[in-house]
Amino acid sequence: MYLWFPSDRPRERPTEQVRSDGPAVLIGAGHGYYYHHGYKDWRPQREIYNGILEDEITTQYATMLYGKLLPHNISAGWIREARFAGHQPSGQPYHMVAARYQIADKLPERPDIWHSLPDSSDSLRERDEDIRSRPLYANEVGAGALVHIHTNASDNPSARGTRVFHHMASAESSRLGSMILCYMRESIHSLDQYKDFPIDSASTPGNHGENRLAAMPSVIVEVGFHTNAEDAAALKDIFFMGHSMAGVAKGYRLFEAGEKCLPLKIDAPVRAEGMVDDNVVIPVSAQGFPDFPLAIQASRKNCARRCAVDYELADNPDEMAEIKLAYRCDEARVELIELTARDFSGVEAEPIEVSITCHPKPEP
Repeated sequence: MYLWFPSDRPRERPTEQVRSDGPAVLIGAGHGYYYHHGYKDWRPQREIYNGILEDEITTQYATMLYGKLLPHNISAGWIREARFAGHQPSGQPYHMVAARYQIADKLPERPDIWHSLPDSSDSLRERDEDIRSRPLYANEVGAGALVHIHTNASDNPSARGTRVFHHMASAESSRLGSMILCYMRESIHSLDQYKDFPIDSASTPGNHGENRLAAMPSVIVEVGFHTNAEDAAALKDIFFMGHSMAGVAKGYRLFEAGEKCLPLKIDAPVRAEGMVDDNVVIPVSAQGFPDFPLAIQASRKNCARRCAVDYELADNPDEMAEIKLAYRCDEARVELIELTARDFSGVEAEPIEVSITCHPKPEP
């Protein structure tokens, strides 16, 4: 876990501000190269584990998150920009250096933001200033919310899963963190290979500098443990990356809209019946906040081919209230039907089953 707290940081959290003309959400890719005054060289803030350098992979996740926010007309900004120009004097690609140096380029007249520990002689002082510069910059530009993207680390290689941290004094940050976890769970668990990926149920309070110094809702999203081989494999998977960041984006959107955690779910009667040659109507209702259109399908359970029975689309919340699917009774029997739902972004509801009994027609 990310636990750097220099003793001379302010202990009070700023009063949360009302956003002015800043971005709705500011995205911070964790870490980046910094100058170490002890070794007198430039180095990443994290070591490579399981083929992952956190300082680098967080920029990829931040770019993905940015792309998931734009289609919803959400103004988003960067703390570490994804530019591929060179940075001097580090000799690193620009996107690989810590936020402290990028902010210094943007606001050279504001060393109080990027050089906020001028009296420190600690060899790690520029690393510590990097942590502080992120929320201080967000305060300066009037961001509405701040989302820091990290991968996690532990001395215990079996530690794994997604966690989110907020400052203990901020109820709104706690709500934002838990909404992000809710919709990361919905999105990640829609992928068959990640249905059991561990994701915390609620945001964890803490005193991390990135959150404590922020004057707006601010959370640290630890997407997975790069020190765990299974998590590391997921972190490098483009599908996991896309679904995890789609969940972060959706969690933020619904937090901003004042909604609650309501993952996609479908309901239907557990039994239905009809006569041979009749169409049995299966009324299905859905809840949640899908990206429309929402596709609802009925299929024969344990079927080898031609399994689909019926298919409907819901294009708005009103149509989710009752979707009517039909099953044609072609012979007298009992058949198990599986109902599934999938939205435009690939989020899937937990399948449910309906037992349909087809009775023989009475003899004339």
